[in-house]
Amino acid sequence: MKPFDLNLLTEPSIRREYDVLLRRAEAVTKSVQDSLGADRDPIKYHFVEADVFNACVTRDQDAYFIEINNSVPLLMMILFGALLSQPDMLPYLDSKSGFATNENLPAVVDPLNFEGRAIWDVKLTAERSFAALTLADMCSLFIFCHEIGHIVSGHADAQSAVTGDGKIAELISVAPKGKIDETVLQAWELDADGVAASLMISFIDELLTLRNARSELDALLGDREEALPNLLAIAVSSLFAVFCYITGTRDQLDLKSTHPHPLVRAHYLHDMILNAAEAKWTFDRGTFEKCFDERLDETMHALEQIKLLPARILEEDFGSAVQEDMRWQINNQKRVKAEFASWSWVEWG
Repeated sequence: MKPFDLNLLTEPSIRREYDVLLRRAEAVTKSVQDSLGADRDPIKYHFVEADVFNACVTRDQDAYFIEINNSVPLLMMILFGALLSQPDMLPYLDSKSGFATNENLPAVVDPLNFEGRAIWDVKLTAERSFAALTLADMCSLFIFCHEIGHIVSGHADAQSAVTGDGKIAELISVAPKGKIDETVLQAWELDADGVAASLMISFIDELLTLRNARSELDALLGDREEALPNLLAIAVSSLFAVFCYITGTRDQLDLKSTHPHPLVRAHYLHDMILNAAEAKWTFDRGTFEKCFDERLDETMHALEQIKLLPARILEEDFGSAVQEDMRWQINNQKRVKAEFASWSWVEWG
C-alpha cells in the first residue's frame, strides 16, 4: 500500500495523534528488538493510505513491516469522543461544565464499509475531552502492539513458511485464507492480545507517573486509592469498545468468526493485564474486579447509545455462551502454541 503523507494533516490536534503514536511505536519497537530480537530482522512501520479501518504485519525477506491504515487514529478519536459524550461512561468525570468540544461528526459505523455512516454528537467538557484523547492514544497504541505481538509470537514467520504469504491483517473479520486453519487464526489473535497487554504496562505506568502534571489526568484516574486498578479496568473496557467497533456491527453476535468475540477478547485481556500489572505493582485484586465490572457496564451502555452494541449481548444466556467459548479458546490456544512454538521469539510458559 502507498505510504500516507503526514503533511496532509493540517489540523494540529489531529496531527498530534499521529506523531504521538509514531513516537510510542518507536519506543516499543526498540524495546522489543533490544530484549527479544537483537539477532533478528528489523521491525519497520508506517501509516498507509487505505479506505478501511485495519492494520497488518508482513514478513518480507529481510524485515517485518507493520502497516497502520491512516484512518485508525482519527476514528479512535471520534469513537471515544462519542463514548465519552455519554455522561454514564466514567460518571465521576465532569459532564456539566462548558463544552470544550461540541461537534456533529460523521462516523463510520461499519469498518468494512466506509459508506455506512451515522452522525454522532460529540459534546465534551475539558475533562471528558482529555479522557477521550487519552483512551484514543491508548487504543491506537494497543493496535500497534498487537501487530508486534504477531511478530514475536512467530505468526508472521509461520504464515510465510506455511502459505508463502507472510501478511496477517487481523483487525477486520474476514474469511480465513490459504492453509492456515480458522482455529489457528483465533488462537493467534489471543497470543497477540497477550503480548500487547504486556507492552501496554509501560503506557499505564507513564499515566500514573504524570497524574500530578495534569488536572484532567488526575480526574481520569479517579480516587487515588483506586487509581491503578481503575486505570487497568478503563484500559480493558476501552479495548472492548474497540473490539466491538473493529469486528463490525454485522459480526457482533457471531461467536465463531475468524476473530474471538469482543467479550471473549476483553475477558482474556482482563486476565493478561491483571497478571502483567501484578508482576509490577502491589494492589488489591478485589478493587480491580469492582472497577472492571463498573467500567465494562458503563462502556456497554455507552456503546448501546451509539448503536454499536446489540441488546442481546447483555442477556444471561449470551453471557453463558461467551464463557463456554472462552474455555474453548483457551484450550485451542494451548494446542496451537505447541504446534507453532518453533517460530516464536519467546518460550511460552
